[in-house]
Amino acid sequence: MNAEAEILDLMARLRGLNRNPRTADDITPVMLLVLMRLDDVRTEIRRDLAALGDELAALRRHLNKSLTYPPSAPPTAPASCDPTRTLSAAEPSAHEAT
Repeated sequence: MNAEAEILDLMARLRGLNRNPRTADDITPVMLLVLMRLDDVRTEIRRDLAALGDELAALRRHLNKSLTYPPSAPPTAPASCDPTRTLSAAEPSAHEAT
């Protein structure tokens, strides 16, 4: 079950118990169980979000290493991107090639 849906379900059950009290002995154990389960779900979500943050940080570091160039070797554009180059009649333009 989706964690968010489970939390909403537990909160709705808790609200329902508050609106329709039976006896103090009946409500207290049930409410404690719901609150304990809600706390467990929140803890699971916190752990999952922390793990997701760690994964994103690792991905960011990996991409930074992979996509950055060393200062001594800046990237060079291919010859086809040279703005000073003119097309000859035999070369198709970018619009004609597609």
